[in-house]
Amino acid sequence: MVAALVCAIATVGGNPATKNKNAIEMANIMFVRQNRSDSLPFVSTRATWTYTDDWTATYPDCGGVSQSPIDIITNDAIDKGFNFMRYARYLVPQKMGMTNNGHTVVLYPKYTGPLETSLRTPYIRSGALPNKYYFHSLHFHWGADSTTGSEHLINAKQFPAEMHLVHYNKRYGSLTEAVNYPDGLAVIGVMIEVSDTDNENFKAIVDNLPLIAADGDETELSGVTLAQLMPVDKTLSRFHRYAGSLTTPACNEVVTWTVLEKTVSMSEAQFAKLRALYTDNYRDPQDIGTRNVYKYN
Repeated sequence: MVAALVCAIATVGGNPATKNKNAIEMANIMFVRQNRSDSLPFVSTRATWTYTDDWTATYPDCGGVSQSPIDIITNDAIDKGFNFMRYARYLVPQKMGMTNNGHTVVLYPKYTGPLETSLRTPYIRSGALPNKYYFHSLHFHWGADSTTGSEHLINAKQFPAEMHLVHYNKRYGSLTEAVNYPDGLAVIGVMIEVSDTDNENFKAIVDNLPLIAADGDETELSGVTLAQLMPVDKTLSRFHRYAGSLTTPACNEVVTWTVLEKTVSMSEAQFAKLRALYTDNYRDPQDIGTRNVYKYN
């Protein structure tokens, strides 16, 4: 939402009051871990905005010049050649918390302590990223029907849903610190299409959605890997890269967006279970302005 997932980028103000506000707003969508080691459960402050609000009145950054999402026009993207992403520990089965944060479904890994955190946390690197980025959480955006739902558009095409995998820069130690820096976050966007049959890779998530029907509800999943939720050929997938923002308040312009060309899918029956929670939890495309979009592979 960017709660889900990569610069003319504006740096977020560094005074303590601004940082505290940023932390609260990050909690609205992605849940802020309780310490820098990221080893304890999440806490959350409920969001105070809706998708029909004028966000700029309360959150000035939402009117900035590097906002997300955008409509990616592939013929306008600057070709940067080959530079494959490395998806480390994406095959490691995770114990995941799954919660309803009032706007979307958020999944995040749950670890017993710093050692397990250091050994099991997935991360991404390479792919023209400036550093290693640790996985924090993932979430989804979808529409009332399959004609709308994704936040990013590809050549003016909107997909039924989009998954965001949120990662923070290793340099800053936590998401709440990383959100204060232009290179703080790297988010992977994966488009979700409609399939004729259920996607078994999403079964554990979708089948447990009734357990988180209300804002603040939470359950736990075991054995989920990030790889199972991604395109099979994710490493070889062409991706588009641009500098942007969170797609929910406070709209911090601190995100390096990576939008994959390869897609995943769900059945209409699976989408119906998402729509039983919320509908149209997506932001419309923002003006790209003078920014460049790059394509790799």
